[in-house]
Formats: sequence, C-alpha cells, structure tokens
Amino acid sequence: ISFGNKPLPGRLAAALLAAQRNPDHPLTALATREPGALEYLAELGKLRNGASHDTTLVPSAEVATEIRDRLFSLLRALVGAGPADIEAGNLEAPWGADLLLRIRARAEQSVEAYPGLTERPNLRTRLIDMHYSALIVKLLADSSATTAETLNTRLRDAIVAIAIATEAAFAEIAMDARTPASVAQAVSDDRERNAAQLAAAATALGFAVEASGCLPQSVTHAKASLIRRAARGAAQTLSARVAALLLAAQQQLEHPLREVAKRVPRLLLDVGRLVKARGHGDIVVVTAAEVAEIQNMLANDIRAMLEAID
Repeated sequence: ISFGNKPLPGRLAAALLAAQRNPDHPLTALATREPGALEYLAELGKLRNGASHDTTLVPSAEVATEIRDRLFSLLRALVGAGPADIEAGNLEAPWGADLLLRIRARAEQSVEAYPGLTERPNLRTRLIDMHYSALIVKLLADSSATTAETLNTRLRDAIVAIAIATEAAFAEIAMDARTPASVAQAVSDDRERNAAQLAAAATALGFAVEASGCLPQSVTHAKASLIRRAARGAAQTLSARVAALLLAAQQQLEHPLREVAKRVPRLLLDVGRLVKARGHGDIVVVTAAEVAEIQNMLANDIRAMLEAID
C-alpha cells in the first residue's frame, strides 16, 4: 500500500482491504460474478512459481490453454466487458511470427557452442530459451518504437530464463553426484549459521567469496526447508540447489563441483548477482545492457561447468 508493492499477493491484499471500505470497488462485482476468483488466483500463483524454476511443474499446452481461458473469463468479470466467445483457432498468425522463428533458430545455433548437450536435453532447451529471451531484449532495446512497459516485461522474462538455465546446469551436477543424507541433517534452521557454513564450504572448495569472507546474501538466504528438499533431490529454487550442492561437495572428495570451482572460481558470486537481479514478482531492477552482461557471464559459466563435468 505504502510502497507500491507489485507481487500479486500484496496487491490482492491491498485491493481486498480497499474493497471492504468501498462498495463500488471492482472486487465487489468480481465476488458476485466469480466467487471462486481468489482461490483460482492462488492456484495460478502456484503454477507460476513452478514454471519460474527448473522443475517438472510446467503445465502442458492443454492445461495452459485452460488457464488462459479461465483467466480471461475472470478478467471479463472484473471489468464487466469484453467478448467471451473468441476462438483462438480463428486468429491469424501475428505479423512477427516469421521474425520470432528466425530468432529462435539463431538461439538454437548459439547453443551448439556448449559441450555435451546431446546427453542433456533439458539443459539444452533451457539454454535455447535463455538465448532467445536475450535476443528479444536486444531487438526491443535497439528499437525506438519499444515502450518502457514492453521492454520491462521482456527484461523480466530474460532474467527468469537465465536463472532457469542456471538452475538446470546445477541440476546436471546434482544428477552426476549422489547427495548424502548427512547434507540435509547438516542444514540449520538458523539462516546466519547456514550462511557461515556455506561460506566455509565455498572457500574450502576454492570458490571466490566477497571481501568480507561471506557469500552474497542472495545465495545464502534460502529457507532451511528448501535446502533440505534440494538435498533430497526436490530442489525448487536456485539458491537452495546451490546450497545443497556446496554442502555435498564439502563432504565428497570426488564431487564434480570441486572441478567446477577450479574452472569457474567466481561462479557463486555470479549466481549471487543473477539471483539479486531476478528479484521478486514483476519488479524489474535491471537494464537491457545489464541483461546482456549477465546473460553473457552465465553463458560462459555454464560452458565451463559442462566442460568440468563431461
């Protein structure tokens, strides 16, 4: 309310409080037309969170179509207008479809420079998405016709795509090395203690840390429950996955992350910058130039990671 919080839960909470005091508020009409709207938005939030990470929670094309139709119905109920019977199949392909296909082909060509992707199809797909999103940002940033809102949306998409590709790269390391049960047991419910433990592990493995001797807070801030899930093979966030791998590598002399540390000592600092840039919700904290720099930085890191584990 005070600071223009953009994530959906915060906005909904503020809107509900406003609607309670204003009988003419749009949410009042929405409650009458779509009484299950808030429950649906909560489910949509879960799907969105899953699709924002390297997980198997991404819905199928059929489910995505159902989500779109249901959301449009909800939005029509909110604004009280708009046709409800538009058939997507009757719409012509957008004028830029051929351009987007060429950009996709260029992204696929860029990925050919990464080693060992034939055996890693999920990572290959994630890297194509990363390069595709970065190319879209460059195209829009170079055009004077691009509005700030349009560019901000694509900046957000690009940072998320880079983060997902990075998650997928760490997932490949996790699949190449079993994480012992003792890792989950070593995780503390005290975040400060975990941060110190992770910094010590990173230093022991040969990774660079900040001048203070710590890792970026964006790397060490993961909830203990998420780190434990990652240690058990059910990672949900990049920071939790990295934390679990650090603790596992500290306990295993042959862990592939040790070789990664030799080749990319600044990897964890780069990941920290990426996680910070990603932020939360639809808040955009980076420019097009920064997206290009972060994408190039992580692309080089991921190539080195693949060379280390192949």
